[in-house]
Amino acid sequence: MDCDVDAANRRRHPRVIEPPLVVSELGLVRDNSLEGFPVLIEPALPVGDLCVIRDISMGGVSVYLDMPIRSGEQYEMALRDGSRGSTQCLEAEVVWAGGRAAGLRWVGLSREQQRWLTGLLSQWQEPRATVRLNRLLSAVWRR
Repeated sequence: MDCDVDAANRRRHPRVIEPPLVVSELGLVRDNSLEGFPVLIEPALPVGDLCVIRDISMGGVSVYLDMPIRSGEQYEMALRDGSRGSTQCLEAEVVWAGGRAAGLRWVGLSREQQRWLTGLLSQWQEPRATVRLNRLLSAVWRR
């Protein structure tokens, strides 16, 4: 895990690389790519290792996927925090997709969702938190 706050990135929101988050469910909610005809799709399904988070910020998330995904699609993602065990469902729209990678921006975050995400990001950006988290993850991986 690494916090990338380099000004050269020209990002509005600092991002955390490889956060201890798991995408436990992913469901296509809306497909805006179909020429102005939004289509409501199916409920979220468990994805396990099919979707891995590359980085995350208050603006959105970048993921690796073992499934097709297209720009304009909108997903509901159930994110589980590995360090605290809390889960939050967030909606995100695909901004770019190429190969196995995709970038999604958050859509309509509630205040509760913003607080949850802000709390996690600020926790991970603290140097002491990184050390504690690395110890926690090492203990989990040894099991």
